[in-house]
Amino acid sequence: MKEISTTIFKCDHCNKNYLRKYAAVNHESKCFHNPTNFQPCLNGCKHLGREDVTIEVDNGHGGYKFTANAFLCKKKNQLMYPLSAKRLHDKYDLESHDQIQMPLLKCDDFEKDDFISIFDI
Repeated sequence: MKEISTTIFKCDHCNKNYLRKYAAVNHESKCFHNPTNFQPCLNGCKHLGREDVTIEVDNGHGGYKFTANAFLCKKKNQLMYPLSAKRLHDKYDLESHDQIQMPLLKCDDFEKDDFISIFDI
């Protein structure tokens, strides 16, 4: 029988375990539980809505289009994407589609709406 001893790296925010340090560091910078990734817009802002947008992707073989949901700040009249969309769709240039990333930590236009959930939008 072989006994193997190894170092386990744990996320400080959600306690996920990793065997590689670079994977843990990468995860911590993007972890939803990391307070530096807090997005007030998704915490019940009454100005947040949804809108369908068409995104064109040029893949070198003619490209393609797809429709996606985008968040709309009704006060700024600006399409926005959450941090998770940037992580998942890094290959798409979301900012070239008239979208900006949702503000992190604080938004000057945030107004709490106690009667709305992001899932109701």
